[in-house]
Amino acid sequence: MKKYNNFTLLQRYIETNYERWRQEYSDNLHGVHIGKKKRKGSDLNYYSIVFHVTKKDPSIEPQIPRYIKCRIGDSETIEIPTDVSEESELKLYGLDLGDRARNKFDASYGRIGAFLRNGVDVYACSNMHVLAPSLLAGETTYYENPRATQLSPDIALGPPASDAFLERCVFDGIDAGIARLADSSAVSGMIQPGGIHPAGYKILSWSNYRNYPVKMPMSDSTIQDGIVQGIGIIKSTSIPGISLRDLIKVTLAASPGDSGSPVYDSNNMLIGMLFGGTDTYNLLIPIAAILNYFQMNLF
Repeated sequence: MKKYNNFTLLQRYIETNYERWRQEYSDNLHGVHIGKKKRKGSDLNYYSIVFHVTKKDPSIEPQIPRYIKCRIGDSETIEIPTDVSEESELKLYGLDLGDRARNKFDASYGRIGAFLRNGVDVYACSNMHVLAPSLLAGETTYYENPRATQLSPDIALGPPASDAFLERCVFDGIDAGIARLADSSAVSGMIQPGGIHPAGYKILSWSNYRNYPVKMPMSDSTIQDGIVQGIGIIKSTSIPGISLRDLIKVTLAASPGDSGSPVYDSNNMLIGMLFGGTDTYNLLIPIAAILNYFQMNLF
């Protein structure tokens, strides 16, 4: 069997086929990523498609095959080996008292991941499930309120206390939202997310992510250190047909209220924004995906 080692094309392949696999292999399947094939706990020198399941149960049909037959790009038909990882489903962390950001009409809190700029306007960025939890509870996955129709602030930031207008948010592919500060000069008096002003942002790739050191400022002003364990992860959500993609897996611990937390590398380059995880690891939305989606720059 030919060993296929083009990570980029395999990543595109799983992004294209994930929802079809969800229908084919039942709700037991809730995630997927490209990883090194393992044998007796050791990595082999070629890739596999790793399927995340709630339970490895031989009674569930159809079973995920040992190999996926596919044609990628201009290649001939190839067989990609599979692995199956038993793990809990995705959970979000913007559910209880945290700090920094909340919707005025909802009791849950989260944190600001970054301040963004679009011309003269400054925006606070966090997760959609932090900024618009009620919308998400009703399975609304996209919201937009143009500046011309923003009548009164609906987002409370702080400390120090500041108001903002929820302008746009999305829960599909990424989990992110932006709120325009009512007074853009107020950001100068606010502590940057985690007390760190980002020196820029870092894009992780298959060539540089392994054991990449990261840090996450905590709400008590301490710093938690960790490493990156994986990239390109796709996870299903509680909303049918909606998945979050290109996720970054980290060893950082988190709890309710930590959603939106910024994660940096040792040079204060912003890597991503925490939003949730499983019982054994946590996940980030890459900041590059957020900036690209909203077409904004770091403040």
